Amino acid sequence: MNFILSYFARMLLISGCLYGYYWFFLRNASFHRFNRFFLVGTAAIATLLPFIHIPVAAGNAGVHPLSVIASLHEITAGNFEESFSIHSKGFSLPWFLRWQNLAIDIYILIAAGFLMVLLQKIGYIIMMSEKYPEKRVEGIRVSMTNDPKTPFSFLKMIFWNNRLDLESAKGRQILQHEIYHVRQNHSIDLLFLESLRSIFWFNPIFHLVCKEIKATHEFLADSHAIANGDQFEYAEWLVWQSLGTNSPMLTHSFFNSHLKRRITMITKKETARPAFFSRFMILPLFFVLFCAFATTLHEQTPAVKTLSSKPFTIVIDAGHGGLDPGAISTSGVNEKDITLAIARKIEQLGPAYQIQVLMTREGDQLPGNTNTIHDGLRYRTDFANQHHADLFISIHVNAGTGYADKGMTIYLSEQNPFFNKSRSLGSSIIEEMKNTYSTNMEMRKRAEPIWVLKGTAMPAILMLCGNIDVPADLSFISDEHNQENIAKSVLQGVVHFEQHTADH
Repeated sequence: MNFILSYFARMLLISGCLYGYYWFFLRNASFHRFNRFFLVGTAAIATLLPFIHIPVAAGNAGVHPLSVIASLHEITAGNFEESFSIHSKGFSLPWFLRWQNLAIDIYILIAAGFLMVLLQKIGYIIMMSEKYPEKRVEGIRVSMTNDPKTPFSFLKMIFWNNRLDLESAKGRQILQHEIYHVRQNHSIDLLFLESLRSIFWFNPIFHLVCKEIKATHEFLADSHAIANGDQFEYAEWLVWQSLGTNSPMLTHSFFNSHLKRRITMITKKETARPAFFSRFMILPLFFVLFCAFATTLHEQTPAVKTLSSKPFTIVIDAGHGGLDPGAISTSGVNEKDITLAIARKIEQLGPAYQIQVLMTREGDQLPGNTNTIHDGLRYRTDFANQHHADLFISIHVNAGTGYADKGMTIYLSEQNPFFNKSRSLGSSIIEEMKNTYSTNMEMRKRAEPIWVLKGTAMPAILMLCGNIDVPADLSFISDEHNQENIAKSVLQGVVHFEQHTADH
C-alpha cells in the first residue's frame, strides 16, 4: 500500500510539472507537431519514471563510526513460541472492511467503469463500420453514412456524411482534414491516453492531456487542410457546420469542440522567430525531474575489517518455507514469503559490506528440499555448522492480535555456546534497526530451547521482523524498499559486531 501511494504521488507531481510547463509556454504556440509528442510524452513519462530507481553513492555521511558498542541491551523473558502449524485465519468481515482494501476495491470499480465506457465507444464505431457501405478514396476506407455525428475518422477509416458532397471544394477540404488524422495515426495517441486516463482516473492531469491532444490533432489537420485554400473561408465554414454537431469523443470529428482555439490558430499569423527557447528549456526540466524522481541516494557502506584471509561469513535463515507457511495474515500474506524476501535483500547487499551471505533456502521450499519440518530444522543448523559460518541469523515474523509484540524483536538462547557474543550481535543490530522501524530495545530469551539457536556452533540470533497481524507492521515489511532498509540495518549491525570482535 505504501508503494502504491508513493507511486501515485510521484505520478501526480511529474505530470503536474510537465503539464504546467506546457500550459504556460507551449499551449498557444504554433508548433503543434512538437506539442503532440510533448503531451503524449507527458503521460508516458509520468507513468514510467516513478518505476526507475538509479542508485547514486552519497559518501559515508550519516554512517556510524565502527566503534565498540557502548552498552549491551537488556534481556528479558519472552513468550515466543516456535510454531510449525499453518495459522490460516480465512475470510473475515473486519479485514474486508479495512480502509486499505475498501479503497482498492473502489479504485478498481471506478477504473473498470472508465474502461467500459471506452470499450462502448469502440463498439459503437465498429457497429457503424459494419452498418454502412464503404468505398476507397486515396487508398483509405470511407464509410458512407447518414449519421448526424459524422464526418469523423478513427484509426485507418473515415466515416463520411452523405449530405456532404465529396467532390465539392468544401467536401475535399474536410476530407483532407480527416485523411491527415488517419495518415498521422492520431487515433493511436487517443487510444493510449484514454487507456491511461481510465486506469489512472484519479489524476486530473491525464484528463487535461486528453483534452489538449484532441485540440492539437485538430490544429495539425486544419493546417494541412488549408495549405492550398482560403483560411478565412475555411474558418467561416467551420463555424457554420459546428453548430449542433456532436461526435464520439474517441474519434477525430471535423466539427468538434475547441472551435474558438481552432479559428484562432487558423487565422493566426506565423511569427518570424519561432519560440525555440520555450522548447529548448524542456531539456533542463526533464533533467531535474529525472534526478528528483529516478535517482536514489545510497550511502557508501564501510568495509568490514577482517583478521584473516577468510571472508566474514553469515548464514541467513529465512524462516519456514514450502509446506510450512508460518503465520498467515488475515489478508492472506504468508510469513514464509516475507522472510524469504528480506533474506534475499540481505544476500544481494552482502557483497557491498564485504560479507559473504549463505542462505539456508533460496526459494519456496523447506531448507535442503527436505520433506518434513523437523528435517528442515536439522538442515538449517547442519548447514551453518558445515560451512563454519561466523554468525547465524534466523528471520521470522511475529503473529497475534494482542498488539503487545509489534515492531522488531531479537531473541537469544542460553543454550547457544556463544551466548555472550550472540547478545553483542543482537545489541549491534538493535542499534541500527531502531533507526529503520519501531524496535524493542530489550532482547528476549526463554527457558525452552529454540532449536536453530541451540544447534548452531556460532553466535546466533532470531529476529522477529514485525507482527503480521498488526496492519502497520504488515504494511511496512511488505514494502520492497522497507525490506531493503531492514537488510541494510542487519548488515550494518554485523559490521559493527565484527569490528567490536576484532578490537577485542
